[in-house]
Amino acid sequence: MIGQDTNEFYVESQKCLVEMKERDGSYYWVYSSTRKLIFLKPYKRSIKTTAWSLVLSKLAENAEPIFWELKVESASKDLDIRYTIEKQTPECVEVLIKIEPSPVEGDYIEYSTIVSSPFLNPVWDEDIEHSSPLHLEAGDFRCYDVFISIQRTKKLLVVFRFPRSYGLGKHDIVPFVGSHSSNVDYEVESEIKRAIIQIESYAGNIEMKMEIDSPLLRHIYGVAWNPKKKRV
Repeated sequence: MIGQDTNEFYVESQKCLVEMKERDGSYYWVYSSTRKLIFLKPYKRSIKTTAWSLVLSKLAENAEPIFWELKVESASKDLDIRYTIEKQTPECVEVLIKIEPSPVEGDYIEYSTIVSSPFLNPVWDEDIEHSSPLHLEAGDFRCYDVFISIQRTKKLLVVFRFPRSYGLGKHDIVPFVGSHSSNVDYEVESEIKRAIIQIESYAGNIEMKMEIDSPLLRHIYGVAWNPKKKRV
């Protein structure tokens, strides 16, 4: 990830949505992200995009690979994105994307990616394969998910949404910002204070929204929670 920082473009905005969704009595995860890139110089390289499970789940037999798709939303001219999937498992997807024709100074492109899988996060406490709790000021948490800013970004919006039927309350989810190496090294209190954070309940559906200007590179912005016990 460190090698992806560049001075040839910056991210004007990145909007990220993580949803736990219900279908036929079970739950699955959908990650949606929209990024707008502004190019300062000609750019011919590929960009790597990834999604992976930070807390591993017990996989079902014959678990299907993560669903992944990309769509160009807008561009300064007739730009398209070609991609190569390098890895695709039930818990991880790694994709190289290449903008064609190569953008030049003044160009922009906005594109969205969607990934979906029941195994991007554990749903129930019993689903956790193995995990050390995440230690935060607010306590210890068995599950967490984050976004990491690896390129200069002007505005980041992160939203986590849980359905009413799952049973979490407003006080059961904790937003945090941390310095990151292989794990959360320490919380960055100044970034939490700088961010605009809202936790709302809409008809029982829980949503955490975190918005921040110029997020710190290679820092994680996310939410932690303790999953429910599986219902009998």
